Amino acid sequence: MGRAKRARHKADAADIAGALVVASFIGRLRARGLSVREAVFGACRRRVRPVMMTSLTVLLGLVPMLFATGSGSEIQKPLVAVIFGRLLTSLALTLIILPVLYALVNGLGPAESNLGSSD
Repeated sequence: MGRAKRARHKADAADIAGALVVASFIGRLRARGLSVREAVFGACRRRVRPVMMTSLTVLLGLVPMLFATGSGSEIQKPLVAVIFGRLLTSLALTLIILPVLYALVNGLGPAESNLGSSD
């Protein structure tokens, strides 16, 4: 297995792990009785560091391949650049889009966000 292919597999694992960490923690907070809003915000606050560290570790491992000059580097560089960009995009999706989608699917709308306010 080539270096670029191994990097792609590590990126896949980081993508899946990050999403699972956030989603499972939201589920755990919901099981404790928190509202959808509290669970989503709480999970995002508490799980930003583990998700970021997982993705950044893989990204740092790809940096030498981006600047490689040896044989085969002209083929590896574009692939590694794509994997690098995909990991950055996946990180944003995991930390921004996943919580928003979770909240929308589980009923956090304008009606629920006003429940906590006193009239």
